[in-house]
Amino acid sequence: MNIESKNDLSFSKENLNESKVKLFPEANISSKKAYQLFSDAKEYEENNYDSDKDNENLIKFDEELTFKTKIKGVDLVFLIDATGSMNPYMKGTKLFIRKTIKDALRCLTQYKINDDELLRVALVCYRDHPPEGKSPVTYTNDFTNDTIGFKEMIKSICAKGGGDESEAVLDGLDEVVNSLTWRKDSEKLVFHILDAPPHGSIFNNEKDNHPDGCTCSKDYESILSEMREKEIDYSIIKLSPSVDKMIEVFSNYIEINVLTLDLKPDPNKSSDQSN
Repeated sequence: MNIESKNDLSFSKENLNESKVKLFPEANISSKKAYQLFSDAKEYEENNYDSDKDNENLIKFDEELTFKTKIKGVDLVFLIDATGSMNPYMKGTKLFIRKTIKDALRCLTQYKINDDELLRVALVCYRDHPPEGKSPVTYTNDFTNDTIGFKEMIKSICAKGGGDESEAVLDGLDEVVNSLTWRKDSEKLVFHILDAPPHGSIFNNEKDNHPDGCTCSKDYESILSEMREKEIDYSIIKLSPSVDKMIEVFSNYIEINVLTLDLKPDPNKSSDQSN
């Protein structure tokens, strides 16, 4: 995936087992458009914005997304950090989801694919383990082709909980890779929106109540290797430099497309760490 940003972290193929790496159809992400969505521009109304009057692409699926004979549609997943520190970015996250779905549908209608197989979308949200988090660690909405209902559902996403800087990132990734009902013959895309790394000193230099690793005992190597084997295209929307170390470690196992958004959180939007 090509991303229009001068701040992208480059992927080094030397870090991967070349015999297992496969090339995917790609999409382009416009950093200009993404920044516009996340910067809380007044012209975007969170619950109604559906890009009907907006002809500027966020995801340029049609520039590089091409289907092979055995490919049937696209499985598109949004993996969201829903802890309190994400509160200033939650409106932008919802706008990003809605706009991505709109761009995907606009592009994919040009292909002769049965409507039920055209586009499926899924959502995985994660917070943190007790005692830092009191809410369920993950929330999963499996694949659906009801994009209208899906966009209605995301209105209820809220950011809260998480006592330290690190979060249950590995729980969310594990849900994406091993719990969602991926189609074998689909194009597989994951957009991961976050501002904090996983637990474990290997991933961060921040305050972490679990420096030896997440209490879930999830194995990031196995998760990322399985993601690569399933040919899942993994893109990170990076809202904080605190995830740089995580990206560096993850890049040893899978290709990552990174969009860096240099945003200043709205001071009027507090980070809810209550539950």
